[in-house]
Amino acid sequence: MKLLSDLNVFDAEYIPEVVHFRDRQISSLLANLEPALRNSSPVNSLLVGPPSTGKTCVLLRVLEEFGDCYTAYIRCPLAVSAYRVMARIFESVCGHQAPQTGYPMVKLYDAVCDRLIQDGKALIVALDGIRVIEVKVINELLDILLRVEEEYGVKVGVVAVSHESIRLNPAVQAVFQADVIHFPLYSYEEMHFILAERARKGFGGKFEPDAVERVAEYAFRHSDLRLG
Repeated sequence: MKLLSDLNVFDAEYIPEVVHFRDRQISSLLANLEPALRNSSPVNSLLVGPPSTGKTCVLLRVLEEFGDCYTAYIRCPLAVSAYRVMARIFESVCGHQAPQTGYPMVKLYDAVCDRLIQDGKALIVALDGIRVIEVKVINELLDILLRVEEEYGVKVGVVAVSHESIRLNPAVQAVFQADVIHFPLYSYEEMHFILAERARKGFGGKFEPDAVERVAEYAFRHSDLRLG
């Protein structure tokens, strides 16, 4: 007898089809990014909240709605330097791998902007886990990304994801001016609902309700849905 129906739902990187209890956050982010679909400037956004509160899930689900413009989703722990971040953006926009070393970052930047001009499309850059990058590098990156409209006339919006606010120098902050979207901790009832749905999909309905309650209590006690 097969115990598991869908092992993927128990993966730490699993993104559900429906992100429950985050309608307000989804609506806010959609509204902020919607101008990109008209090749206008998106509203920069900062998704803030404790770990395991749905920030990445919401971001990835929302980005699926923006296939008509360029999007670059970057996991910052895997790209902590300005060059690596710009290389990921280059790869998302230009469609091929950037040189790993020895290539001026300004040339990557120029190539990205040239493609945006050629295609008449806006760019959304999503920096997930931005706080792992050094503050100096964050300021450098945002200064480059947010001043491209002045230099090239292209439209670029940034979505930063963090468990707390990010420190920016005054000049960069004046340009970034992000709309802050808060992600509160899930309540016990919300955690129980999410975990019960995951259990139904993963076990095909073959599980004990008491087991879900115990798992939900454990996750809630530690304020971390991922522990479920």
